[in-house]
Amino acid sequence: MNPSHRIQWSQIIVLLLLLFLVGVGAVPHYGAGKWTGAKVPPLAQVKILRDLRETGLEVPGWTTVQATTMEFGDRRWSQQLLQGQASPQTAEAEPLPPVLLLILPQKHGSDRPQVEWTDLQGVQGWTEDQHHRVDFVAGSGSQVTARWFRGWRQANDGTLPTFAVLQWYAWDRGGHWSPNVWFWRDWQRQWRKQRLPWVAVSVVIPMEPLGNLDSMWSLAESLGQKIQENIEKVLQAA
Repeated sequence: MNPSHRIQWSQIIVLLLLLFLVGVGAVPHYGAGKWTGAKVPPLAQVKILRDLRETGLEVPGWTTVQATTMEFGDRRWSQQLLQGQASPQTAEAEPLPPVLLLILPQKHGSDRPQVEWTDLQGVQGWTEDQHHRVDFVAGSGSQVTARWFRGWRQANDGTLPTFAVLQWYAWDRGGHWSPNVWFWRDWQRQWRKQRLPWVAVSVVIPMEPLGNLDSMWSLAESLGQKIQENIEKVLQAA
């Protein structure tokens, strides 16, 4: 049999299965923001996620110098200003720039990722370019696929504040920037009477005006790995 025919048949089988599940109400109805069908398993990490929103996240090697919560759209984000800690190895190196960490923990079981990245873009008022999809591996060994881009805007004084931005939804094991990927992973968990908690993460790093995004990747990757690993520790403690 032609391999392409096998692929087509497998896709047809998956489609028929999904149509059947929708017909019997086994797939959650995300479009209307409601759940249908059998009772959905509860989210075990609700309290931990609520506490995370209020307390923020510890990032090894970085100090939180300011922490607040901010309303972006209809969502309340935790906002932390981080400063890298000096060490004997970095004492002679160029100081690290302050970094803005934004996190949005899931509120309850029916709360799902939607348009968080669009909300942030609207609030920040920046132009996005140099978009990439990047992969990194956290210290725990789990893999994350994130959005990686340059954001900039023209200030009133004519300057061009520019930022390197890394965004993804962190889970208890791994993460991804796309809400659709969370949908399928959460659906798979429900078959095991579990749920997949999520935390939206946006890391904003100041950089040279309209500078080269690639020059910021080493710092962004290191931060992403530490943030993901600590979020996993928090979520797995439930």
